[in-house]
This record gives sequence, C-alpha cells and structure tokens, in this order.
Amino acid sequence: MAKRAPKADAVDSGTEQTRKRLRPDPVDEMAAVWRRQGRRDAGELEDAAREIRRIYTALVAGLMPRAVDMNGVRGAASPMPEWIAIATRDRYAPWRRQMGASRLSLVIDWLVDEVPLRQIDRDRRQRNGWAADVVLEALTRYAEIAGWLGRVVRLK
Repeated sequence: MAKRAPKADAVDSGTEQTRKRLRPDPVDEMAAVWRRQGRRDAGELEDAAREIRRIYTALVAGLMPRAVDMNGVRGAASPMPEWIAIATRDRYAPWRRQMGASRLSLVIDWLVDEVPLRQIDRDRRQRNGWAADVVLEALTRYAEIAGWLGRVVRLK
C-alpha cells in the first residue's frame, strides 16, 4: 500500500525547538500592554507602528536578501503603491527627520529587527524602561503628524 501524501492545506509549524523560539510580534505585545494600562490612544499607536514598519520595509526592500528566480527577471519590481508613496512623503519623512539617527535606529531595532526592548536598554546602557519610553514617544509623534491624535503641547 502506498503512503498518502500530506494534505496541501496542512500548516507546517516547524519542530518543537523552532516553536519554542518563536516570539510574538512586538507590536502585538506592546499594544496589549498599552491597553492594559488603559491608554486611550493604544489603537493609534499600534497603527503608527504598523505603518512605520510597512513603509520602512517597502523603502529598503531592494536591500533585503530574498530568494529570486533570475530566469524570470526582466526589469525593476512593481512600482511602489501610491498610498505608500503619499504616506512616506506626508508622514514618514517628516517623522524620520524629527527622530534623528539615534532614536530612529532604536525604533527600527525594535519594530523591524524585533530586538526586545530590555535588550536595547542593555545594549545602550540605559535604565530599564528607557527604550519603551523612546518608542512610545516616537509612535505618539508619528500619530500626531498623521493627524490621528490631537496636537499635544510639549512643555520644556
């Protein structure tokens, strides 16, 4: 009797060791924390984080390694979707300039590279919770630029 082929719709969840190493999306984790804290702007912060990640990955897609069948390559990939181009011009670019290199790299470390916030604190020799504060401030500023939050007057 011949062996049956595995079902095509079966999802491969990897080995037990792989499943142990998988971590949830950092945005999902932080959004849950913000909601537990009772932040009314948790949804807007989550949207800001997801949009920043989407735009960043679209902008650097050509620099990221990926498997490509070179037999079918005829030219440039599909053009950037119009909404990403508009969001980049109107929200991401002004936000990126305001963040500066240090804070921007911290947000990208957490959001794209999925470095835990505690690890960022240790790597930058800062107190526990410092990176979370920087991320919260950066996402709040993005949501303000996007018009998703009311403008906040900052006292110095």
